[in-house]
Amino acid sequence: MQDSKNVDCSGLAQLSLDLKRLGSTRCQRRDVLLAASGFKASRLMLTDMGIEAVRQLGHTFGFGWAAGRTSFALRLDTGKGGFSNHMTRVTGFDGRREVFLAKNGATASRLLAAHANHTMIGRALRIPTCCTQFYLDKAQAAAKHAYDYSGLIGMPRTHTASVLSNTYCRYFDRGIVDHFPCRHHCRRTREVAKQSAMTLRRVDPSLLTELVAAGTFVYSDRDGVFWLNDIDGVAGKPVIHAQTARESNLARHLARASQVQIVLGSERILRVYGTHDEVHPRSSIFDNVSVVSFRPNYGDEEVLFGDRSGLNNDQFDPMTRPVEGYGN
Repeated sequence: MQDSKNVDCSGLAQLSLDLKRLGSTRCQRRDVLLAASGFKASRLMLTDMGIEAVRQLGHTFGFGWAAGRTSFALRLDTGKGGFSNHMTRVTGFDGRREVFLAKNGATASRLLAAHANHTMIGRALRIPTCCTQFYLDKAQAAAKHAYDYSGLIGMPRTHTASVLSNTYCRYFDRGIVDHFPCRHHCRRTREVAKQSAMTLRRVDPSLLTELVAAGTFVYSDRDGVFWLNDIDGVAGKPVIHAQTARESNLARHLARASQVQIVLGSERILRVYGTHDEVHPRSSIFDNVSVVSFRPNYGDEEVLFGDRSGLNNDQFDPMTRPVEGYGN
């Protein structure tokens, strides 16, 4: 795999435009560009139409691909706004197939043949070994949650982590890394994210800006994922910036909240302060959620924007529902 500083960006900007024109999601564009640049391999689940689009793009822009024969149907997660972490094998159904992308076809074919080798695949996808082990160790627990590992990720004591490592934003078609980190403050994940960001900045800086998601994120296994504006509350501005669910108890409380407080000392405790009326209690405690504030730190802004400084939610156009993407 190539280092970001050695990436030949010729043509990759046009590749990104073509992917956008085809209706691909931000994360699909990210994965194709990183694979085509040679930085890492990528794995996607695509329909036959999507695979044909990849075939044509691979021929035009010179990257490799390999598609499996088995079809899968996506199983939508509860409260995740159409997002899926789980799929089942199907027959006689035009579903999605596993596709590996790499700098060349030989590498993509080797990865497809070894798709059950988690060590090899993790290395090719630039997933840190600690996170690959986390994925394997927590498989049984994740199976009880439709294979969504988000609620199992290790929580930093301060409930803060680098914006580069934000994987909760996957539910809003954002994020620089795609794997589930072993901890939100995993140093190796942040390093991979840093290198990915540097590659994307050279290829398509506007896409990089769209992928970054700073702010406080509230994750619930069944009640939804929420991207908050300001946990302290701002007059005239709702607490919720974007959300995957609207009808859950947590969604209703956050929608009318005037302030949200993270209770330190516990991994998954959130206190929501509401209006002073009989319908909505002054405060409610939710102890089955994970809360993390993802902020630029330790030089993140320089990695993301060069000489740019400052990062806030007003730069983004958040999605309240996921875009299906090309091949659907």
